[in-house]
Amino acid sequence: MTGTILFSQKLKIGIVAISLFILTIGFLLGVLVLASWSVWLCCATIATISVIALPLTWLIKKLFRQFGSNQKSHFLGKTWLFLVLLITSILTFPYFYLAVKSETDPLVLPQAVLSDGKKTVIFQGMVHVGSENFYKSVVYDLEAALDEGYKLYYEGIMPSTEDANKWFSDTIAGGVSLSDNYRQLAEVCGVKFQLDYFQLLIHDIQAHPERHATVDVTTAELKNEYERLLNNSADFAAAVAKERDGKTKGDGISDDIAAKIFTFVHGASDSQKNMIGTLCRGFFVYALKVNSNEKPQVLDPILLDFRNHHLAKQIQADASEKIYITYGAGHLPGLIQLLKATDPAWEMKSLKWIRGMAAPEHLEGQL
Repeated sequence: MTGTILFSQKLKIGIVAISLFILTIGFLLGVLVLASWSVWLCCATIATISVIALPLTWLIKKLFRQFGSNQKSHFLGKTWLFLVLLITSILTFPYFYLAVKSETDPLVLPQAVLSDGKKTVIFQGMVHVGSENFYKSVVYDLEAALDEGYKLYYEGIMPSTEDANKWFSDTIAGGVSLSDNYRQLAEVCGVKFQLDYFQLLIHDIQAHPERHATVDVTTAELKNEYERLLNNSADFAAAVAKERDGKTKGDGISDDIAAKIFTFVHGASDSQKNMIGTLCRGFFVYALKVNSNEKPQVLDPILLDFRNHHLAKQIQADASEKIYITYGAGHLPGLIQLLKATDPAWEMKSLKWIRGMAAPEHLEGQL
């Protein structure tokens, strides 16, 4: 006669079975990721995890002394297997998290139509590195806007004096070429660099320069505002000093490490590049999504607020009734506030969102 299994025992068996199933799936997916990077890395990682699990198994065994010798062997085997599955799943979880996040919660950029009843402004939010389809759609919209009589506004801090240019390079750009860095970053993420696609408009810029304008500040204007804030804002000066101290202590990724990363990616295999690209795109989606509750950055007063004021003045002073702006997406909320503060008639007529970051498509067919 068989004994009756209590509900609590059934529940325990069910939980263990479900946990084991989930961990097994996580383990197998983790093995696939590690093997895609390198078979040797996969074998070495699993072997290392197996060794690490041994002392952990022994420690867990010490907490459960009520088992007999046969039960102990069975318990040790299950515990060791459980730990190997668990550690492998945890180790590779960030890859799957970022991969899923970039697809289910993608980076989207706003396209807003603003108007005061007399003037129409289309603001297309931009990102320096993004998917090829995004940049193609933006260029298509710009060409259509030119046909409809719009004047195009572009973002881009402009060079000025040698002293101001050096200050910008050292203080803002970290002593490197921003364009070169963005191109390298685009290669790491498996996406594209914004300016490479805007070259498609070069012929119209040359033929009709009056229809195109870079409406950003100069390095000299930016430097002057930076120094003004240092002298007049104790909060700004303290924040800059704190950030400078952090860089002195070595916080963040050094230029040497970044160069090594770019060099490694350049020589990586296709499967490794795909994995690195997935991680990079996922990180961008996490880091670049606009969040109204996000803590302001140290240099926001000059890189965001100061440039917003300059852009708003350009719009108000321009005689053109139709303006199409391509600018960083983070500038839109501040720009709307400034326009409304000057003239309450300004309002947002429409808003749509366009996906800015996506995995590159590789399509194959047969003839």
